[in-house]
Amino acid sequence: MIHAPQTEPDVPDFSGWDIPALVSFAQVAYVKMQEQEDALALARLHLKDAMKLLRKYNTEDDWR
Repeated sequence: MIHAPQTEPDVPDFSGWDIPALVSFAQVAYVKMQEQEDALALARLHLKDAMKLLRKYNTEDDWR
């Protein structure tokens, strides 16, 4: 098995940030994470619906 080389994530040096900048960054990051969680939950629901339909079609004679 071939593994990709490990690289360090591009993480800002937060130690040099002032408090207002950190607060602003945290607020924006939190909103984005919530949006991503919502999008992921919706994608999971769509996947569940698609799997139900696929199971239904796989059991019908007309499908074959």
